[in-house]
Amino acid sequence: MEPRWSSSKALWERACRSIGGGVASSVRGGVYPHQLYFESGKGAHLVDIDGDRYIDYVLGWGPLLLGHGHPAILEAAHAQLDRGIMFGGGNMHEVVAAERFLGALGWAERLLWTNTGTEAVQIALRLARAHTGRDIVVKLGGGYHGWHDTVLASYMGYGKGGEPVPHSLGQPASSLADLRVGLYNDLDNCASAFEAEPGRIAAVLVDPTSSNTGSVAPEPGYLEGLRRLCDEHGALLIFDEVVSGLRLGLSGAAGRFGVTPDLATYGKAIGSGMAVAAVAGRGEVIDLVLQGAVHSGTFNGNPLAMTVLTATLDVLSQPGCTTISTRWGRPWSRGCAWRRSRPGTWWPRTISGPRRWSLRECPGSPVRMTTPRPTGSTGASTSSRPCSSTASICCREGGCSCPPSTPWRMWTRRRKRSPTSSTRCRRLGSRGTATADLLGRAAARGFSRNREPLP
Repeated sequence: MEPRWSSSKALWERACRSIGGGVASSVRGGVYPHQLYFESGKGAHLVDIDGDRYIDYVLGWGPLLLGHGHPAILEAAHAQLDRGIMFGGGNMHEVVAAERFLGALGWAERLLWTNTGTEAVQIALRLARAHTGRDIVVKLGGGYHGWHDTVLASYMGYGKGGEPVPHSLGQPASSLADLRVGLYNDLDNCASAFEAEPGRIAAVLVDPTSSNTGSVAPEPGYLEGLRRLCDEHGALLIFDEVVSGLRLGLSGAAGRFGVTPDLATYGKAIGSGMAVAAVAGRGEVIDLVLQGAVHSGTFNGNPLAMTVLTATLDVLSQPGCTTISTRWGRPWSRGCAWRRSRPGTWWPRTISGPRRWSLRECPGSPVRMTTPRPTGSTGASTSSRPCSSTASICCREGGCSCPPSTPWRMWTRRRKRSPTSSTRCRRLGSRGTATADLLGRAAARGFSRNREPLP
């Protein structure tokens, strides 16, 4: 009998001969024994090249807020393909999309288009430095703000401050010379950073919900306190909403928590799978691009991405859409919190490769897991480290497939399939097959217990 995922394994071995590491993103290289390869997606489901069907709780690592192949998105994309993918000049769609997006946010005056969250963060930091004439940026520990050298630091682990810790070979220490790391949800710590270097801090960069560490909600008054500190010291407050944007509502974290940043970055979900991102904020700061702050990009504002973005906003603007997403997200959050609170309880994590279960114990306790090594090696590997977050999961119907989460490299072990685990998967899926992370991410093509479709 041919082993399960044999086609994915064969394609991965083929990919290793032509693609560096055999993967398009280095994060996927941490999946053992290899990543899965998918051939189609529809609604809340994915199908891999071996024919296995999955309930997708990961949503392409964030962009597919509306699920796979939403009719409105496909219709908009197909219509624009007939007219052109990009022109190398201005187009009507970039203006319409900007007006719609600013209208949805409700607080920003202007925006700039770009293509990825990493680029958006770099643009925001450049604008902040240009506006203040300062160089230092304070980021909050645990936040991931892209893979660029200047911010790729101190994101593995919630609540860690101190000196920035680089995370890549080839990343020069000098690239982090102007970066300081503070503690998330600790106002006193951030205040001490301003006191230590008065008049030198250009901006505070924060993911409002610490999405990279399992969507940790800000403590009451925390974001308001950051706003106050930035105003007192002449620095800009930057929200990184590449992950949380649109998931917290059309107006994002500013609308949800009632705190207005100077700049905010957006990506992933705003394009429903298209490569598009944005920096929005105060007009006087954004307009620095007319005064020497360079912002460029061949694919910025391309009509295909702009058309899909507008269609995404059209769907999410329908009455009740975000309300239903929140209604699903809150029970999911409470359930995960309850599950994690039980000492010694194992619970599933994320999907990218062929594993039935990825197991972690309750928060703060050590984890020890085993898995067969890649082909050609012997023995099993183990890892022991403290738990630090939850992410999202993807369940294979009749069993879960949950290999390592990003960014943690976790060894997993095969768990004997049982009727109990299969039933748990089916029950989980029945509560909204496209629900995602802890603060109400949901795809708009799933169904609730009553089979009530989202718009």
